[in-house]
Amino acid sequence: MPVSRVEKGRSVRVTCLVLACLAMGAADLAMTLTHARMIGFAEANPIARMLMGTGSSGPVTAWKIASMVVASGILLKIRKTRVGELGAWLSVAILLWLMVRWSAYNDHVQTLTAELAQGSAASNVCWVRLD
Repeated sequence: MPVSRVEKGRSVRVTCLVLACLAMGAADLAMTLTHARMIGFAEANPIARMLMGTGSSGPVTAWKIASMVVASGILLKIRKTRVGELGAWLSVAILLWLMVRWSAYNDHVQTLTAELAQGSAASNVCWVRLD
């Protein structure tokens, strides 16, 4: 069965969006590991917080890579469908929001030194730090 122009265009768009998601996911992992190895930070994601509770970067790295591979695989499998494209756009939007949050955090981290030290010293259940 021949592929229509619409399906081909959608397939290319979804593939590009998935590549963007992979790049932003890698950036998120890099920022997470960088900040967790310094003074630490309050991790809102309970799964990531649990994995980082081991004190090792291995579990959180494996989980992040596995989740990116599974999500990308699903989106690429359904890339010719409207649902696949919608899912890819939604994924990009969520990861862009996360990149904006990381950017804001990085812009303000120098002014938060006292708060970060206090957060790491307190019994904040969301606080994570990797050695």
